[in-house]
Amino acid sequence: MEKKGKWLDKLIAATILKFLPDPITPNQITMFRFVSIPFIILFLSLNRYDIALGLFIVAALSDAVDGALARTKNKITDWGRFYDSIADKLLIFTTAAVVVLQYLHWHVFVAMLIPETFLLVGVYIKKYQEKRYVVEHVRPGKYKMFLQSVGVSLLLLHAVVSQPLLPIIAQYVLYASVILGFISFFMYRKALK
Repeated sequence: MEKKGKWLDKLIAATILKFLPDPITPNQITMFRFVSIPFIILFLSLNRYDIALGLFIVAALSDAVDGALARTKNKITDWGRFYDSIADKLLIFTTAAVVVLQYLHWHVFVAMLIPETFLLVGVYIKKYQEKRYVVEHVRPGKYKMFLQSVGVSLLLLHAVVSQPLLPIIAQYVLYASVILGFISFFMYRKALK
């Protein structure tokens, strides 16, 4: 476990994990993220942004919960290390495809996609060629996911309360996530050399 992330894992273990039944695994929580995506899109399509916001926040927070559970209970698996990042990307980008394109400009969404595309095409192909299917997480990538979740949540909140300042803040938060996306891409590349 990384030393810098220990405090968050300890906090989650002392609070949320105490209420999780023992049979629940980190991989099941990751699967919850996958399963939640169609429901979020359904509620967005029904203009029930309030329900979509709540479900999105729970799904985004589940990323921290499954990671803390895996690290504190020694339940880390290659499946989880690989599919956790795919669940994160699908959650963020399917929701962002709706709210970013609706409340911001298309170029914000494209800017978010560029580092992810470089990452998927470059890093995953390299890992496939080397027959290494596990995706190693780097700290800027986790911060990027956090900022993307905050930015998308702010846009969903704007859809509920119609506060004109929220999309402005969301745009800057999402641009900061793009910068972290490029940093994490270069760190992944460096780690693979």
